Amino acid sequence: MYKYYLERLSPFKLGQVNTLLNLIKAISNILSNLARKILTSMNLLGTIVNDKIYENSGE
Repeated sequence: MYKYYLERLSPFKLGQVNTLLNLIKAISNILSNLARKILTSMNLLGTIVNDKIYENSGE
């Protein structure tokens, strides 16, 4: 659907539209992977902090 509008409404040629869409998809995937890694790191950090709190509460 986006491809149709890009082809009709933009000054780009068909090859440029495909390249642009591929670039947008690649950037989207990179950002998605980065967000996933950040969330994983935050979960790991939360687990470590909770373990330390639990260890200290037993003293």
